[in-house]
Order: sequence, then structure tokens, then C-alpha cells
Amino acid sequence: MPKTDRKELTIGKRAAIVALAEISGNEKLSRGEIGRKLNVKKQAVSKILKHVDENAPPDATIDDKLETSVLKPNPRPGRPRAISDQDRDRLIECATRNREQRKKSWPIIARECKIYASKTAI
Repeated sequence: MPKTDRKELTIGKRAAIVALAEISGNEKLSRGEIGRKLNVKKQAVSKILKHVDENAPPDATIDDKLETSVLKPNPRPGRPRAISDQDRDRLIECATRNREQRKKSWPIIARECKIYASKTAI
């Protein structure tokens, strides 16, 4: 369960922030005005615009700034998963194959599927 109910902004919402900041022309919208228009906090608008400036090429056009690779958030820190997504999917497939499999413990199923990890990882 997450500690807070904060949610990551979608790529579309990030693109809208960048577009409003870039397209507003002579009447540059403030970060607060952009936030009010999109129902986003001013601090979030500032962080996204800073993120785009750091990740876009130095002479970037608006099209460059709206690229998904520029808008995508940086990966979160944290411990990597103990087993790969592929192994996890294989483990679930083995566990749900039939009624008899569903009665077995995860470590036994993992061993049968030749997925080698510690008991606590599974």
C-alpha cells in the first residue's frame, strides 16, 4: 500500500503543460496559471518544465520538447525486483495451470518451473 495517494502525471498532461508554457506567445502564462488551467499544482508545473529543460537538447524546438523520451519521468529509485517479469509471468502460469497446482506453495511451484530464487523472493 502506498504511503501517499500522489499520482504520477500522465505523458499527455506533461505535454499539455509544456505546450501551454511554449505556445502562450507574448503573453507567457505563469506556472500558477498553467496549473490552474490543468488542475495541477504550481510546483508540479515547475518540476516538469525543469525536467524537460534538463532532458531536451540545448537548441530544442517545441516538437523536441514534446517527445515522449523527454517527457517521460526518470526511473524511481529502489531495490530491483528479485525475479524478472518474464519469470513472474511464467510462475503465475505454472501456478494457475490446474487445481492441483493451485494447492502447492510458491517455492514448490517455482522449483518445478525451474525458477531459481530464494523463498522470500517468491
